[in-house]
Amino acid sequence: MDTEINKVYSSMDYRKFSFLETNRDLRVAHVEELKESIKEHPLNKPIDVNEKFQIIDGQHRFMAWQDLNMPIIYIIHKGWGSKEVPILNSNQKNWIPSDFVKMYSEAGVEDYKQYKEFAERYGFTHQANVILLSGGKDKSKQTKEFNEGRFRVTKWVWANMMAKNITELKAYYPGYKRASFVNAYIRLAADKNFDHQVLIEKLQYQSRKMVDCTTVSEYYELLLEIYNYRNRSKVEEVRVR
Repeated sequence: MDTEINKVYSSMDYRKFSFLETNRDLRVAHVEELKESIKEHPLNKPIDVNEKFQIIDGQHRFMAWQDLNMPIIYIIHKGWGSKEVPILNSNQKNWIPSDFVKMYSEAGVEDYKQYKEFAERYGFTHQANVILLSGGKDKSKQTKEFNEGRFRVTKWVWANMMAKNITELKAYYPGYKRASFVNAYIRLAADKNFDHQVLIEKLQYQSRKMVDCTTVSEYYELLLEIYNYRNRSKVEEVRVR
């Protein structure tokens, strides 16, 4: 005999539902896309709420159903709250890093507050932010760790120093925010002979050499060539992936 696990309900009383402050921001465009899709193919996947009718997952579906004057289909999970949001959404394709940053920073996780401050200050890509804030360790592929709230800032002062230096290269290369470029600069700067001001001086008359590359290795070799050109204190080449 089958056992009932979660009972599905429906309601037209939109006012009894509410959003969690730690959930991601609503995207109007996504709501509109859902509305058009629902008109053609009704969506019956329930949203998840707790006993207080706070929406844990499915706020865009809720808004679409409400706008279309359709019943809200939902499942009640007693005791659920903000901590269940990342578990439900860590593998969701429609969540982006800024959604998780908002959720965890508003939940009081200091590392994500620092990430948010850093991202807003410098405007690098998400991968570049992770690389810098983790002290040059390329953790950009560890999406699950970031999404589940386990990301940790290990080199705050160093990351800001590096970010300021890299930002100074903006005048010579528009793609300075790219993760692969940032990673290559970090590798170059790790050499004991490296001097950031020397790189600036070299770029002043070699900036035409700065072109888009596809890998860290290509960017590194390009920066190395520019830096070492007619330079007595050369940076020693190291292999990068």
